[in-house]
Amino acid sequence: MVQPLKMHLPVCSWLTFCLVIVHISVSDAETFSSIQSITESFRHEAKMMSEIYDSLQQVSPGNDTYGVTQFRMFINDTKRFFEQFKDEEHVETYLKHPINIYHFIRRCAVEWVKRTLPLIKAQDATISNIYEKLKTTFDEDRLWPRREDLVGVSLSLIRLQVTYLLDFKELATGTLNGTKTDPLTVDELHEIAMVALEKWKPKKAILWLNETAQIIRDGDDFRYAFIYLYRFHRQMAEIHEKFGDYETAVRVAKELVAFDPANVAATNYLASLKEKAGALQSLALTDKSAKSDTKYEALCRGDLEKPPAEVKELKCYFRRSAIPYRPTKVELINLTPEMLIYHDIIYKDEIDRIKEFSKQHLKRSKITTMAEDGIDTSDMRVSRHAWFNIKDSTMEKVYRRVEEITGLGTELNSVADHPYNEDMQVVNYGPGGFYTPHHDFFYPPDHHIAWDTLLDDDRYATLLFYLEDVHIGGATAFPTAEARVPAVKGSAAFWWNMHRNGTSDARTLHAGCPVQIGSKWIGTIWFRYVAQWSHRPCTTNNYE
Repeated sequence: MVQPLKMHLPVCSWLTFCLVIVHISVSDAETFSSIQSITESFRHEAKMMSEIYDSLQQVSPGNDTYGVTQFRMFINDTKRFFEQFKDEEHVETYLKHPINIYHFIRRCAVEWVKRTLPLIKAQDATISNIYEKLKTTFDEDRLWPRREDLVGVSLSLIRLQVTYLLDFKELATGTLNGTKTDPLTVDELHEIAMVALEKWKPKKAILWLNETAQIIRDGDDFRYAFIYLYRFHRQMAEIHEKFGDYETAVRVAKELVAFDPANVAATNYLASLKEKAGALQSLALTDKSAKSDTKYEALCRGDLEKPPAEVKELKCYFRRSAIPYRPTKVELINLTPEMLIYHDIIYKDEIDRIKEFSKQHLKRSKITTMAEDGIDTSDMRVSRHAWFNIKDSTMEKVYRRVEEITGLGTELNSVADHPYNEDMQVVNYGPGGFYTPHHDFFYPPDHHIAWDTLLDDDRYATLLFYLEDVHIGGATAFPTAEARVPAVKGSAAFWWNMHRNGTSDARTLHAGCPVQIGSKWIGTIWFRYVAQWSHRPCTTNNYE
């Protein structure tokens, strides 16, 4: 649990900072999709609370209705919460825990709405102004988290539990890999289960309902245990029925009747389920678009190891550079296709420059598809990104170094009509942020470059810089190659997406593992195929 700090000032310095800070632009919705947008919205809530608190001081409590009194209590409680934060570093530490982010977003999307507008009515000009300010914020302010953010962060918690096989009871009590914070309430656990159901993930909804019911059974002196257990079992039976798993629905309904044998509704419901089970074929419960990601998830956890014979061929070595006393540290992590990690290849001042610019331009990440418009926002990728296209002395040094270590050309010496590479894409993930297994190339392996037109250029190679250490999670996993790259600040992963003959290499399938605790920043340079012919000549050999 977060322990409050003893403050010597009525309003902490961090809150004062929030009142004067220039807001970073958040150009689209979905606060939950990166730590940068989450932090900005967190500051925004603190600023909103402080302004309302100051306005309320102008209204005499003696004239308060019951609703306004309850409203004051909520604002005072929120103020005490924010007063625990001493500085930005404390805030950043707090928001690196996914359950803290869930509590923050739920407070904005649910508690603020429920405990403000319905309670206050126009008594005088001050209260009327507060009401209008709140209503405008909830309806129009893009920095204010909404229900879609609550859905997104709920799915993040579900994803973390499944991917990393987290102990459900520890997660519910606010503990994640030994890092503890405020627990999730029974109502919050139930809400997360309902989000899973809403997103057509009935197996995960059942898991969360069942585990929450077990927590209630194991608890001491929970006054509403019977009511919750009856409600949860009824919902579990209804979920199994809705998705055609009648046999399991009957079993759960029997438990429901056992809770209250005199309940006529429960008895009748069991009878109707038995009738369906006898007349209809029972189906196994499955989640929508569920596919086997066992290898990917095992790589994310660090549970999958390469065969000993292959491990023996992997190595670390120094590669000579243009500066004799500064060789490049290289680690070979996969033989075929070749995959490398360059260690200590980008420096702090360069990282700071990239992140400083990118923070101002982050947008919700989308995926490139071969569909009609080619661009889509998808649950397959939860992050925010910006294109870094600044050309200055700092980035010139970065690109010179890139040319040296990869042997490929960069935008510093671009070929007309056919660029050597795309601008660096900078991506920020918050806790729960991830990218499902995908390829960087656009065209399938059986596609060949049309040499007569050179119009269908593709992504030849990828260089992925890690711009921040991730406390737990956030590795890059290669399920087909069975390789894994941890997110270590200053390092970069490199691999070829295509063969030298211009066809794609399906073995480069890779994914961004969910961030458990912390923030993940990466910068990716994609090298294009056509312009690199002089640096890496093409060949007709299908194995090169």
